[in-house]
Amino acid sequence: MNGPASDLGFSALLEAHAAIDDALLLHEEALLLLDVELAIELLAAHGRLLAVHMRHEEDVVLDAFRRVPPVKKWPVVLYTGQHEKLLWHLARMTQSTLQLRALSGSTLRRAAITLLDLEATYKHLHEHHDGAEREGLFPLVDHEATLQAWRDRVPALLAEWRAALQAEELLFAAARGRLDSRAARLNGA
Repeated sequence: MNGPASDLGFSALLEAHAAIDDALLLHEEALLLLDVELAIELLAAHGRLLAVHMRHEEDVVLDAFRRVPPVKKWPVVLYTGQHEKLLWHLARMTQSTLQLRALSGSTLRRAAITLLDLEATYKHLHEHHDGAEREGLFPLVDHEATLQAWRDRVPALLAEWRAALQAEELLFAAARGRLDSRAARLNGA
């Protein structure tokens, strides 16, 4: 972190998005290689990281946002509604991933393809949400000078986020190794 903690804006919390996206991509790699148990674990890790980030947004950032003069294009309900949709899609994806355990052969492969199609919708919503946060939510709360007391909470939120990410790093490292090994075997290396 650069400068004093009070110089951090809410936008620093956006660092979470790359790690959340990476966890989902690892899950999808596991799906491609039909490693169902690993796909389940990675999707759960994605969900845990998403939950931490959403809690920070809803408990702190959106509370601060409510103190900013309203902008018609960026209502609070846009962000909370997107959170609800993301969680709904994630629950469907989790259920579909768990159902893969009972499948094999071409049925498993085709179900994995169907699941990846479902996840494309989720990823599109996630991208749209990221854009709305980068264009509206975070710049507006960072711009509002009267929110300094709220911004002073950012270092603690970043520390909590980084601890949550660190708790998942062993899983991610093991998953990368396992996926690389499986892919190499498939490629005859």
